[in-house]
Amino acid sequence: MYIANRLRQKLREHRHPDEPWWTSGSVELVDRWLGPDDIVVEFGSGRSTAWLAKRASSVTSVEHHEGWCEKVRGQLQSAGRSNAEVRLAADEPEAYVAAADDIARPTFIVVDGRHRDACTRWAMDRLAPGGVILLDDSQRYLPHGGQFTKRSVPNTPELTPLWEELLPKLAGWRRLTYSDGVSDTTLLVHVP
Repeated sequence: MYIANRLRQKLREHRHPDEPWWTSGSVELVDRWLGPDDIVVEFGSGRSTAWLAKRASSVTSVEHHEGWCEKVRGQLQSAGRSNAEVRLAADEPEAYVAAADDIARPTFIVVDGRHRDACTRWAMDRLAPGGVILLDDSQRYLPHGGQFTKRSVPNTPELTPLWEELLPKLAGWRRLTYSDGVSDTTLLVHVP
């Protein structure tokens, strides 16, 4: 089943070369939801960066890999997306999240790069009221069905102590999870 799902995923990526590498359901929802007044912070740049910039007021993307950072900057320039920037940050949790500290109240935060636990904590503290956090590959971090699940996928990280600290705080957040049988993408909305 995993192999068939992986093939479907690759086919979709081929047919939709400008879409983010998130699950298709989450891409469709964000496409309908995101608007021209939204302020986006993205941890981990890529195909999603220009796609988000086409839909939002501004996009600030944080990237740890210098070569990839330059590649995405070139894609933004080629696409004429002057409302987006990619910031190079050290591959260390505090420096990585601090690269976006000047963005006051983003309405949409993508956690899809390094240090996802630190990025999620940052996002929970900074998100504007009514905003959304998108956590890609969420099957690695969030409990499903009331207990932790781990896939038999190589290189799946263990839950860090910070994730264990964050999970009870996320319990009151609304979640909408999309799966393609390979990975999950979860949208988190804080409801006070």
